[in-house]
Amino acid sequence: MPVPHRNAPLCPEGRPRIIRRCRDRPIAHVAAETGISRSYTSNWGNRFRRCGELGLVDRSSAPQHRPPSINADIVARIEALRCIEKWSASRITFELGGEGVSRSRRSVSSTP
Repeated sequence: MPVPHRNAPLCPEGRPRIIRRCRDRPIAHVAAETGISRSYTSNWGNRFRRCGELGLVDRSSAPQHRPPSINADIVARIEALRCIEKWSASRITFELGGEGVSRSRRSVSSTP
C-alpha cells in the first residue's frame, strides 16, 4: 500500500488541518480546496466533534461484530438438501425451521 506524502489532505497530519479550516469556512469551500468530497470532509468533522483528536486517528475497517459461523453439521445438511433433493433456499430454510434450526434464507443460499 503506498504511503501518502506528508502534505496529503487525508494523512494523519492533514486531517487536523481540514478541521481547523472548517472552523471559520464552509465545508464545501474546504472540500473544494483540498480536492476531497464535501461528504467526506463532513465525516471527518463529525468524527472530530464526537471523539476529539482520537477521532482523527486511523482505525481498522474490519467489522467489530461478526455473525457466528454455521455449524458444520448444518452446512452438510444444507448441501445435501441442495444437491440431492434440488431444493431452493426457501424450501431448505422452511425444512430447517421445522427441525428447530433458525437460519435466514440468505444465509442458506450463500452457504458453500
